[in-house]
Amino acid sequence: MIDEGAEGYQKGLNTALNLLSRRDHFVREMRRKLARKGIPEGAIEQVVAECLRLSYLDDERAALALIDRLKRKGCGRRRLRFELSQRGLSGDRTSALLESRFTPEDESELAWRTLERKWKSYPAGEGETKKRGRIQRFLSGRGFSEASVRAALDRLDSPGRDGRAER
Repeated sequence: MIDEGAEGYQKGLNTALNLLSRRDHFVREMRRKLARKGIPEGAIEQVVAECLRLSYLDDERAALALIDRLKRKGCGRRRLRFELSQRGLSGDRTSALLESRFTPEDESELAWRTLERKWKSYPAGEGETKKRGRIQRFLSGRGFSEASVRAALDRLDSPGRDGRAER
């Protein structure tokens, strides 16, 4: 007769390793995914403890990878803070990680690059005011601060700016 605890642990460990082979996960995220797969609570705790011991699970490393991934996608600091809190990180840890990886200046520059890409996707015949409103809502929805959105829109108007978006 096979010990159900050992079987649950082995299934949980295999599932965790499979998930971790794709990308870093947060501890809270791993617990949730293992529970969804039907792994017993005791086995989940053993699997998480083993993954932590082996440094396969590391919330800070997962947070830095998430920050980099969302920056590439064109998301602002507000969105990053939300995504980190959804995965179990908040408060001072989140602030410190964001400051080290994504400064307000980085956000303003990313808002500008995102605006340039998005601006080109709107039809040429569409009115300037309508485009600006759509861009503003788009950037806000992506989690950019009001100051970064405003700076990007002001840069759109500045004469002689480099890399001027096609109008």
